[in-house]
Amino acid sequence: MNRIILFCGLPLSGKSTLARILANRLKIPYYDIDEIRHRFFQNPREEMSQEANLFQMGISYEALFLITESLIKLGRDIVISATFSGRKARHNIIEISRINNAPIKAIYCHASDEIIKERLAYREKNKDSFSTCRTWEHYERDKSKYGLLPLPVLVADTSISQTENLERIIDFLKIN
Repeated sequence: MNRIILFCGLPLSGKSTLARILANRLKIPYYDIDEIRHRFFQNPREEMSQEANLFQMGISYEALFLITESLIKLGRDIVISATFSGRKARHNIIEISRINNAPIKAIYCHASDEIIKERLAYREKNKDSFSTCRTWEHYERDKSKYGLLPLPVLVADTSISQTENLERIIDFLKIN
């Protein structure tokens, strides 16, 4: 069918978790920006300079776009997960959609500050995420410059159950 099912939102918003569950349920390829970045750069899970971060994220987004466009050209659906906070990233995914006549189904994930703080504490304790967002200050910095996709989106509050969110997402995608 060649749709781009795009999960976006701030770090710790639950987008990767929901995207992975949906992709597994629908048996659709799934790609996450933090996992791509980790495969390229094998970073320790810690803060880095803004210059290094921008360089690594630029390459990681280009890889995500290449994978997305390749699968779309093969007539496949794809589930992708990234913040898409930068103007260039938003523009590029919209162009891939337009050029390849592949609709974007966007799901914007968010959670309350209280939930974000709980997830930060869990991430710090378990060290099981490839994301470099490890502090409240980093989260607040990202939040202050976040830009939304200029597309219709389904808003998923990840403070509620995954089951409820998945039902809403599947309905939004019109998949039974």
